[in-house]
Amino acid sequence: MRYAVGIIITVLVGRYAIVALNRYLEKQKQAEAMPDVERRKELSYDTALARLAKKVCPGCERPVDLTNTAIDYCPHCGICLFDRCGQCKERKSAFARFCHACGAMAQGGAG
Repeated sequence: MRYAVGIIITVLVGRYAIVALNRYLEKQKQAEAMPDVERRKELSYDTALARLAKKVCPGCERPVDLTNTAIDYCPHCGICLFDRCGQCKERKSAFARFCHACGAMAQGGAG
């Protein structure tokens, strides 16, 4: 009897995990289909910075080589990770509110 209960619980938990994963993947697909600007607006500033600190894309949460200066967009989902300051033209995080080189406010006011 103990084995039967264990098997049933394992099946139920496994099914729940698979359904939850499928929902998450569908949500990610819908988010990746949205335009870049809208996707960046939906991400909170703190969430984006926390994910970048972990060296993952803020949009899709997949690993990204942030040290490679040739990469400005996520190779997995296409969200813009880096752009140029409107005043000093330095490369900066697309999520930053201010340029780290000159302190100018990011274009659009919120980065």
